[in-house]
Amino acid sequence: MKKAKILIVDDHPIVRNGLKSILSRNSDYLQVGEAENGEEAYKKVVELKPDIIVLDIVMPRLGGIQVAERIKKFHPKIKIIILSMYKQKEYALCALRAGVDGFVLKDQASERLLDALNSVRAGKRYICPDVARYLAEEYIQFTKNNTLDPFFSLSLREKEVLSLIVEGNTSKKIAKQLNISLSTIKTHRHSIMRKLNIHDVASLIRLAMQKGFDTIAG
Repeated sequence: MKKAKILIVDDHPIVRNGLKSILSRNSDYLQVGEAENGEEAYKKVVELKPDIIVLDIVMPRLGGIQVAERIKKFHPKIKIIILSMYKQKEYALCALRAGVDGFVLKDQASERLLDALNSVRAGKRYICPDVARYLAEEYIQFTKNNTLDPFFSLSLREKEVLSLIVEGNTSKKIAKQLNISLSTIKTHRHSIMRKLNIHDVASLIRLAMQKGFDTIAG
């Protein structure tokens, strides 16, 4: 069988070296490149055309969730495994909603990454056991209440806007940074607050930070 080409994306060199060491143990995988932030990762995807991306969830410039959504939109055949140091269900749910194929906790990478790679290469989804348990609990809660966290109803653009709001940016500054009109930003603000049932910016920021959304959004 042809070797699967792997792109490693993490902003910490020590982590990238550790992942390369794990990959070296299996002749089925070939590491073809690495990137240290989200923007660089997307450029490498276009350049190297990897089969699988091992992607950190929290990175500078462009977070892992945003990178995953963009890749799945324009390169849907590429498999994505998210690495996360966070066990909270919000991170895994956001990643799965973005269309990722695997989710592995960083402290379990040495023992779980190859299992995840083998699974996604075979067309299956892989979630490490600890996170799978949390998701099962979330599903049980959903079946009881028929509700999920409203944060997961936000679109990619709304997540980007919310992330910039949490950082303290004004609507004018956000519009300039995202290269869209001020009226569009105001529309996104209104939609975000409506979906989250929040009526003022202070409460919005407080709720988003409690959820760790500023980190999740990247």
